[in-house]
Amino acid sequence: MYARRLADYNLSEKQDSMNISVVQNAVGELQRILGKARDALTQIEAEAYSGQDYVGYEHPDEALAGHLDDLQQMLMVVLEAADLRDTRAALNGAWATFKKQTQGLKTVVNDAENDYMYSLALNYVDRLIQTLRACVDKGLASAESTELDRLEWILDATAVLVHRRGEFPSGELTLQPIMHDYLSAAFPSFVKRFRIPGGLKNFEPDCGIRELSAAIEFKIVHTKADVAKAISGVIEDIGGYRGSKDWTRFYSVFYQANPFMTAKQVQKELRRAGGTAWTAFVVNGLTKAKPTRKAKTLKSIAKNS
Repeated sequence: MYARRLADYNLSEKQDSMNISVVQNAVGELQRILGKARDALTQIEAEAYSGQDYVGYEHPDEALAGHLDDLQQMLMVVLEAADLRDTRAALNGAWATFKKQTQGLKTVVNDAENDYMYSLALNYVDRLIQTLRACVDKGLASAESTELDRLEWILDATAVLVHRRGEFPSGELTLQPIMHDYLSAAFPSFVKRFRIPGGLKNFEPDCGIRELSAAIEFKIVHTKADVAKAISGVIEDIGGYRGSKDWTRFYSVFYQANPFMTAKQVQKELRRAGGTAWTAFVVNGLTKAKPTRKAKTLKSIAKNS
């Protein structure tokens, strides 16, 4: 019920009167806290179904409630400043109901049939934040909107662009330079080898477009067994990336040798892991098999002989 209450807001009708700059300045921080709440829920879910301790929060249920409370308080301020008082009132009313649940904001619903847990309060603020973000994106300057469209067109056309070069990448290190050439030619603010500070370590995207605050990764999928590894690699990075205020859009391109998965399947997994600012592109193209360790050794011997 409450996961669908955003239909009552109809924020799009209020966009003309919305203070878009307020939302633009706040949406990155809102998504960062939202990601932490999703981390806590993921930990609760993992511990419930695996029966093993999960490296993360000492008390994930309390962490979930704390992050949700932070989100609600911040949203109340943002919605007031953005002149969205009806939406603010709706959030306030829904929050009072969530707090009346048996365990308050700690409450999670266990869908045992599908091995899945969810929080009504988390779903509510997630959809609200994404709706706010959609309104902000609609309010982007036409030039920036055009640049975003061009970037996404290039990423979606990765397989076509690689094919035009007559290349058959064997891994990310052979795919990246090809796409770097195209992206650097299309965007003056293209950068590579930059770092985004994380909680325990720094993270290094394959490249980015600074003026669009867009960080980009490329993954190669040779076999069906590589699917889980590629998706897990991105999910591992999500926690580190989402804390940045300078980089707020994230793209992952999965270049697969055969149609093992769809973009919709990947997007669902990334969203479930908290990658609400993450967009996945899945393309199919010819690849070279990765050289085996034995082949690498023989090549090294031949080179040194």
